[in-house]
Amino acid sequence: MRPRPPLPVLLALGIAAGQPAVSTAQAGNSADGLTGRWDITIQTPEGDQPSWLEIRRSGASALVGQFVGTAGSARPISRVEAIGDALHFAIPPQWEGGQGDLSFDGRLRDGRLSGTLQLPDGRQQ
Repeated sequence: MRPRPPLPVLLALGIAAGQPAVSTAQAGNSADGLTGRWDITIQTPEGDQPSWLEIRRSGASALVGQFVGTAGSARPISRVEAIGDALHFAIPPQWEGGQGDLSFDGRLRDGRLSGTLQLPDGRQQ
């Protein structure tokens, strides 16, 4: 499976000028590293917000999942793209403003998942 080439700003770690900080998660619970349930803290200008991500295998090699962000309910992820320690998923908006997808680009390092959410209105968290 090949993820789309990541946008440079989506993988920027830390706080960029005027941008919310990167979301982070605690270690998953599977031997292959990415599968399992991740408790996520989304760092926003208004403060930290709880969230979660679940990634599981579907068939021999596909990854699927569910995501709960700062708005809405658990949403299915039909495809999680992963190569090495990098992953990407995108889902349609639910209650967020904007016309684009909600997308996540991240990396797994030392048992921790870190990355950036891009909201449907183009803002990043």
